[in-house]
Amino acid sequence: MLNLSALITSSNTLATDTVDFRITVGVPVEGNIATHINNKLNLTVSDFGPFGFAPGSVYNLASDGFRFNGSENLLYESGLIIGRSSLQMSTSIRDENGKFRPSDFAPTTALSTSTLSASGEESRTATFDDSQSQISIPIEVRQETIHSNQIGEEGLLIVKYSLQNNSNEIITGMHFGILHDFDLSASDQITFDNTLSLIYQKNDAGIYVGVVDLKNMTSFKTYENVSGKIGFSNTELMTIISDVSNNINDTLSADMMFITSTDKFNLAPQTSYDIAFAYVCGNSLNELYDNAVLAKQKFDIATDIDDNYANLPNQFELSQNYPNPFNPSTTIAFNLPTASDVKLEIYNVLGQLVKTLADTHLAAGNHAVTWDATDNGNQKVASGIYFYRLSDENQFKTQKMTLLK
Repeated sequence: MLNLSALITSSNTLATDTVDFRITVGVPVEGNIATHINNKLNLTVSDFGPFGFAPGSVYNLASDGFRFNGSENLLYESGLIIGRSSLQMSTSIRDENGKFRPSDFAPTTALSTSTLSASGEESRTATFDDSQSQISIPIEVRQETIHSNQIGEEGLLIVKYSLQNNSNEIITGMHFGILHDFDLSASDQITFDNTLSLIYQKNDAGIYVGVVDLKNMTSFKTYENVSGKIGFSNTELMTIISDVSNNINDTLSADMMFITSTDKFNLAPQTSYDIAFAYVCGNSLNELYDNAVLAKQKFDIATDIDDNYANLPNQFELSQNYPNPFNPSTTIAFNLPTASDVKLEIYNVLGQLVKTLADTHLAAGNHAVTWDATDNGNQKVASGIYFYRLSDENQFKTQKMTLLK
């Protein structure tokens, strides 16, 4: 594992045990990088937001970057975007001119050494915050990256994030995104498969590289790098990650990149929001799809194990919404001791159904859903008293709340 120190100078140096990464602008930031390696896949990760760090990438260091089956580096840049507004925006990606800028994130717990499981999976963990940002968000990001050494499982790497609110105040209007700029060829063409939530591209040598959603990564957008690398202002980034629609241009053959993002979410005090995806590769389209499906299966199995053995709630519980009274939105939290088919519904004082917030199968654990005071037709509802009801196959609980305008 290498230590990367960003200093205010104007050259790059690489030593055997440490990396001094010198930049022309920014503030001192220290962090660590290390590479996941198996028989097919190499990916260098960090504890301050970005992935990559190969020669010719935005970080331009002598590390592996992203390689598959002995290829050259395939990744120019990959980094986080977390924001509540254009003013409160934290990133680890390029600036609005497409040039390198130092990350807004700094490690609070250094990138760990590799941990090997009995099933042949290696994982690294880290935590970081956005203390380098101009207006920070009071969260801590917990990161875990996992690859497998098992035959047939070498073409994928799972990335998990958990955004933790350690404060005693609710954090509203959160958005999370990741920029992925794979440099495969000058004629990249991006394809999106909505059934798998898989976005991918290939190079002239027939190597396919993509990202598949595993949890809460719901929006996919493509962009063309024109006359070099394009950049985004904070206002543009906020527009991109707050737009929940997909915008895929699968007709262009150029230097392409894409941004994946979540829906808007709120973080109640002392709670977290989880995001997960997998990098998947293949020497053919079939191999890419096999690895995407395998990544989903491995993530689902791991989630089921966590549901059974983690520190789970011991009872079916529906909490009082917060804030209450509220305007214009409120958060409803509930606990499930086991995985269940659940419904969360809003009723008016006449007992009429107003809104179905959830009607799905959920894992055991702590959950939170936001209601924006609209009905099932997405029309704003009137001020007054409403009841919210949580039910599963065997029981239900109800609470009362008040909307004030």
